[in-house]
Amino acid sequence: MKNELKQNNKSNITLSVDAPILKEVQDEAKTEGVSTNAKINTILTKHVLFYRYSELQEMMIIPPKIFAAMFEIIDEDKMVDLLNHVAIDTMPSVFAHNNIDPTIDNLIKYCFEGIFVWGGMCSSFRHYVDEHGYRCLVLEHKYGIKWSNTIAKSLSFFIESMTKKPAKYKVLPSTVVLMVKEG
Repeated sequence: MKNELKQNNKSNITLSVDAPILKEVQDEAKTEGVSTNAKINTILTKHVLFYRYSELQEMMIIPPKIFAAMFEIIDEDKMVDLLNHVAIDTMPSVFAHNNIDPTIDNLIKYCFEGIFVWGGMCSSFRHYVDEHGYRCLVLEHKYGIKWSNTIAKSLSFFIESMTKKPAKYKVLPSTVVLMVKEG
C-alpha cells in the first residue's frame, strides 16, 4: 500500500476553501459516490488540462441542442478543417506545457478520457486492444452520422499528427471506432 501511494505521485496540502463551496463539492462527491478528495482532484485535473486552455482560447460553452442545430447547417468538410485547425494549434501546446509525451496512451488518458468527454465531443469513451493488435478507441455521441464522419476524420488526423502512427476508423450513426496499430 505504501509503495502504491508513492507511485501515485500524490502531494498533501492544507487548503482553505469557502464553506459554501466546500459544502457543494462534498454534496456532489457524495451524490457521485466518490470521496471529497477524489472530487477535488477531478476538479483540479479538469482545470489544469482543459478549462485553463478553454479560457486562454476564449472558448464558448454551447448547450448540446444549440450545437446540434448549428452543426446541421455547417458543411462537414468545413467542420473537419476547423477541428483539425484547433487540434494542431491547441493540443501540442497542452502536451508541451504539461510535459506530456504524445503517445497513444497519453492521448487516451488526457484527450479521449478527459478533454474530449469534458468538452462534449463525445458522451462516453472506452478503449481495448482487438485480436489483430489494434488499439480501438470507441467514442459514443448523440449527434448522428454526420458528426461520426466529422470526428472520425478529424481524430484520425489528430492521432497521426500527434503520434506519427496511422489511424483507421469505422463510422456508425452514434459511434466512432478509431484503430491504431499497437507497438
